[in-house]
Amino acid sequence: MVLHYSDDLLKTPDPNGGKFGDWIVKKDTFNVTCRLCKSNVCIKEGEKALAKHSSSAKHHKAKGAQAGTGNIFQAFAQQDAKQREQKSCEEKARDAELIYLHHIEAHGIPPHVASCTTLLFKQMFPDSKIAEKFTFSDTKQGYEITHGLGQHYNNLTLVLSY
Repeated sequence: MVLHYSDDLLKTPDPNGGKFGDWIVKKDTFNVTCRLCKSNVCIKEGEKALAKHSSSAKHHKAKGAQAGTGNIFQAFAQQDAKQREQKSCEEKARDAELIYLHHIEAHGIPPHVASCTTLLFKQMFPDSKIAEKFTFSDTKQGYEITHGLGQHYNNLTLVLSY
């Protein structure tokens, strides 16, 4: 059986967790690209090819790296006071970094400003444990845009273009 791309693939459960739509992007009629590891996957063999790819070491490594970068939606999600209290200082600092990253990208602030801001926050809020753990730089900004928010905005663009 030869499988052509269809949007139904996006809703199909991935045997390794989630849905195929969490990580595939249509390339052409018979190929998709993995958002996580940037691999091309030929889908002529159907879901079997996608399941095989999602089991690969390269895919798992990329998925693990993505999990370590945090999630923009978790940072912006409304949380009650009890949930905020339960977060570690490192998680709160990571959330602050994601919120700051979104802000500077949305306003076109140059990357070199990110490094200065880390020092500025520590001077402005010397008694803040979150400011102490806040470690943002132009290098980290570039990485997060390429491997974090960049995917978020790319997905948003794809959704809005349909």
